[in-house]
Amino acid sequence: MAILIDTNILIEIHKGREELKPDYVISVISLLEFLLGVKNEENWKRSIEETLLIIPLDNKVVLMVSKLYKKLKRRGELIDIRNLIIGATAIVYNIPLKSKDKDFEKLTEFGLVLI
Repeated sequence: MAILIDTNILIEIHKGREELKPDYVISVISLLEFLLGVKNEENWKRSIEETLLIIPLDNKVVLMVSKLYKKLKRRGELIDIRNLIIGATAIVYNIPLKSKDKDFEKLTEFGLVLI
């Protein structure tokens, strides 16, 4: 079973505080966020692409982000757009999400499964 990991888990793996597991996958947004914080981004990008499945931002995810954004905005509960995209990716592809970020709890009522 695949597990979508948030950027904070990817950083923990990078720092040696978390173990990389074979069922981990990431959103292209997590790849981008990670690369913004490291030197030698081309080497890191290649290494990550060789190690992890990267889920792209596609039309299904874009539509889900739009729907979630509008629902959360109406309630005054918006979360960071990057987290919204990562959460929508997990919902669309029915993949549980592993994160240390509490923002994602706002998405569980829409089908997000957190581990």
